[in-house]
Amino acid sequence: MTLEHFLAQLELNRGKILGVEYYPNAYAEIDFHITEVKNCKVESVDCGGKKHQWTEIIIQLWEDPNPNREKRIMRVTKAIQIMKRVQEVQYFDPQATLKIEYGNARFHTAIQKISAMVATDQKLILQLGEVASDCKAKDVCGVEIQASVVQESCAPGSGCC
Repeated sequence: MTLEHFLAQLELNRGKILGVEYYPNAYAEIDFHITEVKNCKVESVDCGGKKHQWTEIIIQLWEDPNPNREKRIMRVTKAIQIMKRVQEVQYFDPQATLKIEYGNARFHTAIQKISAMVATDQKLILQLGEVASDCKAKDVCGVEIQASVVQESCAPGSGCC
C-alpha cells in the first residue's frame, strides 16, 4: 500500500475510530498513539551484486503503559492531523510503500505491511500482515525458480475458482 492510498482511505473514513489488527483477532489498544513517521531511503545490494534503492514510509505505533482509554481513543481524524503535521516538516513520497511498526507486551515489535483496510460503520481497521523476505538474485545464486502451473480446467476443488 502506498502513502497516497493510505491517506485517501483515511479521508474517506473521517470521524471513525482507527483500529489495528496486528495479528488475526488481536488488536492494539484503542488509545494507541502514532509516535513517529520514518522516511526510510533504502539502498541495498543483493547477493548477486545488483544495487537496488527504494523508499519506505514506516508509521510507528505505541501503546501508553498508563492507559487513558476513554480520553485518547485514536480516531481517523486524529491520524490525519498527525500525518499533516508530519508532512509540514518533511516531504514524504506519496508513491512510497507504507508499513506499520508495532509491538506490545503480547507481540514482538515488527514492521508489517497493511494487508487490508476494513471499514465498518464505526471503525476503520488496519489489518497488518507479514513482510516476507525474498532472494532478488535467484538466477545468480542458484535458487531454483518454480514455473507456474497452468490449469487446463476449473474442476471443483482444483483451487482455480
